[in-house]
Amino acid sequence: MRKHKTSSKINPKTQTKTKFELKSHELSISNILALSLRLLGDNYKLLLAIFLIIYLPLDIIPLFFPQLDSFQAYKTAQINSSSVNYGYTAYGIIKGLLGMLATIAVIYAANSILAHKKITLKQSFLAAKERWLDLLLTSLLSAVILLGLTLLLIVPGVIYYIYYLFFSVVVVLKDLKYKQALDYSKSLVRGRWWKVFGFFLILFALSFVIGISISTLVSFTKYSTVLGVAGNLILDFYALFAVICVTVYFVNLDSLPRRKSES
Repeated sequence: MRKHKTSSKINPKTQTKTKFELKSHELSISNILALSLRLLGDNYKLLLAIFLIIYLPLDIIPLFFPQLDSFQAYKTAQINSSSVNYGYTAYGIIKGLLGMLATIAVIYAANSILAHKKITLKQSFLAAKERWLDLLLTSLLSAVILLGLTLLLIVPGVIYYIYYLFFSVVVVLKDLKYKQALDYSKSLVRGRWWKVFGFFLILFALSFVIGISISTLVSFTKYSTVLGVAGNLILDFYALFAVICVTVYFVNLDSLPRRKSES
């Protein structure tokens, strides 16, 4: 990927500590989460700007088309209507495709911050523009492989889902794509599968708790589309925080010698 000029300040205190923690040893899951939170807190202006540019316009669409509001559909069961299904599905696909831009921009920005490089909003989105198609096609390949493994037996699908957990970061930071990106991710997970699985479970559990909390609030309050928009923004922001966590973990593992043993 081409190198871009950047021009934003990074907290020097965070730089030194971050470099030591990432390069000296394999981080614990708690340290990964703590470092990710610190990275987000110290650089919230840049990361929040990336989030708002992509997700705010997408998430306010239900204000104008209430049938696309996922929480309203959950409460009223309107999603059972075929007409709503098509619109909601199309909206979800568009949101997913554009959301990849935010994912790439956050990965690129987080890695630059961890490497103590200056980074701007423009640089982050230039990287997103360059890597978007490769990430899309690699994601489709991953989905096909995982679907095939899951249809055979559920367990292989789960195993390889964890093996492929880092492929998005590989596509963005290593200039690899397709099977090469998937194999690179697998090489990082090999020998530490259960730890990476635990890391994934924690991220998933946090997402589940947030989603259930919002859905419960929706069920027991007088609903408004504004509430649904706020709920979706919270979920999408957490998803980008999870991307930061995965990026931090990747950078840490990628700096360590590969393990030869299988998990």
